[in-house]
Amino acid sequence: MKAKIIKRVFAVLLALIVVLVPMVTAFAEGENARLYPTIYIHGFMARTVYVDPSDPDSETAWPPSQESIKNTVKGALPVLAKFALTKNWDAFANGLVPVMNEMFAPIRCDDNGNVTNGSGIRFSYPAASSVNENGTYSFCYDWRLDPLVIAEQLNAFIDYILKCSGSDKVNIICHSFGGVVTMSYLALYGNEKIAGVCFFTTAPYGERYNGEMMSGNIGVEGEGLTEYLKGFLSDNEYNYLISFALDILNQSGILEPICKCANYAVDKVLPIAAAASVLPIFANWLPIWSMVPDEYLDSAYNYVFDTIYKDVDRSGIRSRIDEFNEKVRSKREDILKDLNDNAHLIIISGYGLSTVPLIRNWQCVSDDTIDTKNSSFGATVAPYGETLSEEYLAKAKAEYISPEKNIDASTCLFPEQTWFINNMKHTAGGDSLDEMMMTLLRSPEQPTVNTYSQYPRFVIYNDQADTVMPHTQANSLNFIQKLVLAVKDLIRLISSWFNK
Repeated sequence: MKAKIIKRVFAVLLALIVVLVPMVTAFAEGENARLYPTIYIHGFMARTVYVDPSDPDSETAWPPSQESIKNTVKGALPVLAKFALTKNWDAFANGLVPVMNEMFAPIRCDDNGNVTNGSGIRFSYPAASSVNENGTYSFCYDWRLDPLVIAEQLNAFIDYILKCSGSDKVNIICHSFGGVVTMSYLALYGNEKIAGVCFFTTAPYGERYNGEMMSGNIGVEGEGLTEYLKGFLSDNEYNYLISFALDILNQSGILEPICKCANYAVDKVLPIAAAASVLPIFANWLPIWSMVPDEYLDSAYNYVFDTIYKDVDRSGIRSRIDEFNEKVRSKREDILKDLNDNAHLIIISGYGLSTVPLIRNWQCVSDDTIDTKNSSFGATVAPYGETLSEEYLAKAKAEYISPEKNIDASTCLFPEQTWFINNMKHTAGGDSLDEMMMTLLRSPEQPTVNTYSQYPRFVIYNDQADTVMPHTQANSLNFIQKLVLAVKDLIRLISSWFNK
């Protein structure tokens, strides 16, 4: 009898330990958590631009309205019809220029990189009474402006949040071009007001496709288009069927002549369109220049200023690009190291997808937009679809190598503070991703890839289930497995038709 009683008491105590220890631990972590207001900084083109932001009934300047798109199509049809008869490429290009200019006119900047037509975004500060040390607040800005100007606006917003919350510092989560904005802020104002920064798939070190396009290297390849579409459509319920069909389409060779014709058209039209329409829009956006990688800067200068505009004075925009390069680009590493000495620094990079297929040199691993090498601040990454060489892997430390054997994290600027998320698209967002970032930012001490077991160096994201979990083993499907999954998708698709 006594033995039974002892066993029951022991079982109760064990149960209490199992239940209470995690609660005590969580309570302790909560007590030690670094609670600061968090400011979220979005990326390029993430906010609607209005023709007149002060008018609640104003038309949108970007994204273009249905009416604007309709008018563009109407304007382009006569040009296409005339080209079908004459086959005159120069006339075709010159005919498209006014159509394109009319569509993009509302969001253009002048030759000095300034918005002069009164268009802009709508953004108001949160009510003072709603701001507290545990809240998250979005900082919004006109993404066409000079990053240094946006940094000034960010500084004013940070001061407002600090004043209203009573806190002495803020956390920052920045995404995409938001990383450039954050870097510009740190260059101008330092990190005295900053408790931590999470660079979430950001572009302070540029985007490869942006450098290629600003250097005039525009085009498309069949395989690049195939891989991008497979990644873009990966969250579709029939993704295995779509992926298999795209592979078959590419392997059949059908895409190559299509891409060849497209590239031929680009080569014919681009010289005229670039000078009269494309570059007057994009080259006057200073954010575009801030996201040209260092290795592409000279070729972009040569293409834009020494080739397209060789007889045109572009000193206004060029001087502002040079100012950004001097104040921010040339000092990125020092800015980041100083930040790391005084605040939490967290870098999250996406991988597993190919890049934007509008360039012929597309073979880089990315989150479908920013190449992994740059968003991780220096990882060594094999070309898309390949692995690091056997010789390289033999010398590398296994703890830094991705499950796919295509990334070496040891060469990152901050290898122990850089997380890699597989299968996460650039625009992905979900509660699990937010939870990961906030957990890292609120960690009592600077977190590393070894701090939280659920967030090791390499994790994988499931968009449909909205989960982040450790990524330890890469599984690649062979042809038969892909075929089986594609057939299952096809059967489900046909069943859904009959059930309607």
